[in-house]
Amino acid sequence: MKKDGIRVVNYGVVNIPNDEAGARKIFEFAKKLGLYGITTESVGSLDIIEKLVKEYDIRVGFHDHDRQPANAITKCGIPTTS
Repeated sequence: MKKDGIRVVNYGVVNIPNDEAGARKIFEFAKKLGLYGITTESVGSLDIIEKLVKEYDIRVGFHDHDRQPANAITKCGIPTTS
């Protein structure tokens, strides 16, 4: 991609595990690609994410959308209103 003038800046939406070894693999991948950021819904991994954001200097954004109670994959989102 570099030879074609394309720069990848973000990776996601990806699950960041709530264990440091697993989360570190995601950050290592992002570092190897020279990414600016990672997008996730892994709100349960905030302590590990915060540590690795500081260590790797890679930003993390949280994917946000309407909460879908019937969809077990949805971890993060704005509660729907009627």
